[in-house]
Amino acid sequence: MGYEGTDTADSTRLAIYPIYSCMATTTSDDDARVLQAIRTATSFSVVIITLFCMEWILSAEEEVEMLGRMGLNAPIAAYYVSRIASLGFCISSALLNLIPELWPQTSAHLIFFFFWFSTSAIALLFFFRVRAVYSDRPGIVKMFLLLWFLVVLAHLPNLLYFVIRHKPQVCGAKNTLTLPPNIVAFIYETLVFVGVSLKIVRNSLHPPAGATKGVGISRWWLRNLFTGDGLHAVSKSLVQSAQLYYGLSIGFLIATSVAVYLVIPYWQLLGLSRVFVSSALACKVFRMVVLSVTPMDRSELDTRVVELMIRRAEDSEVGERTIFYVR
Repeated sequence: MGYEGTDTADSTRLAIYPIYSCMATTTSDDDARVLQAIRTATSFSVVIITLFCMEWILSAEEEVEMLGRMGLNAPIAAYYVSRIASLGFCISSALLNLIPELWPQTSAHLIFFFFWFSTSAIALLFFFRVRAVYSDRPGIVKMFLLLWFLVVLAHLPNLLYFVIRHKPQVCGAKNTLTLPPNIVAFIYETLVFVGVSLKIVRNSLHPPAGATKGVGISRWWLRNLFTGDGLHAVSKSLVQSAQLYYGLSIGFLIATSVAVYLVIPYWQLLGLSRVFVSSALACKVFRMVVLSVTPMDRSELDTRVVELMIRRAEDSEVGERTIFYVR
């Protein structure tokens, strides 16, 4: 086989992996490279799962307080669907690398559905935030609802991959099928980030006297949008957290798209990292919004009135936005 530690059993297991089945011809060097990729991916998956569980455990106290404040509603349900589906995706991906011979093709479908539910639920969390921020602009809310449906539906073509995944002559279609959902996700997350951040800044700040138009006022808005200067502690922290989420999430999204399209070795590791980072940061931002409490400048919150950005979904009888007063 040309790889130390590779035996007949390893050769049999190699043919099960999608990356191996996509090769028209294979050599001993190919076997060694793929086997090393499998072992690395398995070890990396264990690290990701461990980090995921640790992050969830550390956030348990905040989640208890969050449930106490909001109870069970659609945003909370979406929060836990994203959590469970993301963890399920990481675990099932690790198991598929570890013992692929025990996993039929239906297991690949399971991994896909975990990923689908995870990304859809995370996108839904941000839609709830947009709906609260733009409650006075129903047209904008409807536009983001349509975009969320596109995020969900864009993954449907990927089901075709699981039908043709074991046919080497067409397995390249896998790469192109990953592009539509990634493009839609990029557009959606960019619009959410810009829309929510601009609304927070515009509601909190007023341009200096005399600066009402032209390039100068545009620069002033952009500078405050990215720095958060002049915002209250909570608003500034929310804007900066959104920037962190957007930067990392979009960074992993672009890197994963390129790696999958070009079939770069270890692209699966980028996919796992993207799911973990997106889920952890999206849930962190959600908890911050609900609790309206941040680790920074906690003393400043004693005198501030903080509006909850997430409306209670289908609130009983009155559909008014819930407001919490932080005492």
